Amino acid sequence: MVSFVASDGAEAVATCLELRPDVVLMDIRMPGMDGIEATGEIVQRCPETKVLALTTFSDEELLSGVLRAGAAGFVLKDSPAEELIRAVRAVARGDGF
Repeated sequence: MVSFVASDGAEAVATCLELRPDVVLMDIRMPGMDGIEATGEIVQRCPETKVLALTTFSDEELLSGVLRAGAAGFVLKDSPAEELIRAVRAVARGDGF
């Protein structure tokens, strides 16, 4: 299992290119390259990596944007741990969440 923390979207993309993780838990709002743009880059450049958006916002425009960018789903940051685990497992299997 590989895990990492990125401070912005550009670092997330670069690290994904290097480590090729199965699943990325992507924060939508980050400085510089945001999570929506980073998701699009990861999905395009690392198609084997699945992206699950993680956000505190239930803003439909942001959620639509990250799903259009290629995220397999999203989960709110205040969701119970069990839901986050279910979401990661679903996305890892190739399902949406």
